[in-house]
Amino acid sequence: MVRRLAPIAAALSLVACSAPRADGSATPNPDASASSAPPAATSPPSTADQLARADACAAAALAVNPNDPRLKQMSTVVTGCMSVYTEQSCKDGLAAAIAEKTPDDQRIVVMSKGCGDAYCPRLMDEPRPKYCTLPDSTEPTERAKFFTELRNRILELELGEEGRARVDAAFKKAKEDQARAGQ
Repeated sequence: MVRRLAPIAAALSLVACSAPRADGSATPNPDASASSAPPAATSPPSTADQLARADACAAAALAVNPNDPRLKQMSTVVTGCMSVYTEQSCKDGLAAAIAEKTPDDQRIVVMSKGCGDAYCPRLMDEPRPKYCTLPDSTEPTERAKFFTELRNRILELELGEEGRARVDAAFKKAKEDQARAGQ
């Protein structure tokens, strides 16, 4: 059962959503952002936009039907959470992870690589996520084990503390619901 939950747990614990924003605006152009600037030492309060993106992602996590096939469950979360991320290569990695052609055992590797490549340069403050400090020679499957910490830092960067807390609470509830459903 743990192997069956792994891809869904990965999606629920890492993903951040691709639905249009609640205010109807488009996701910002990542080329226009100052992606090389490190984040502030402490996160400012979440903005209304950040909270709207967090709520959309949380709703996607809670909308997962445990009776659906695993890929459909993962796609629900990834698609619903894509707007959380502003870095295009992370979005590309998330989209590739839910592509039918991607082998199940490679989905978390594809997601972590896309998001790690996009966000590690932005997460320079200490302590850096372990994912970002691993040698380049680290095997992708080994590197993927450290994705949860990276994902947490990305969510805080993109959503602020309150937004991250909302997403975390929804993911936790979704995992609990799946466990109760025996999935």
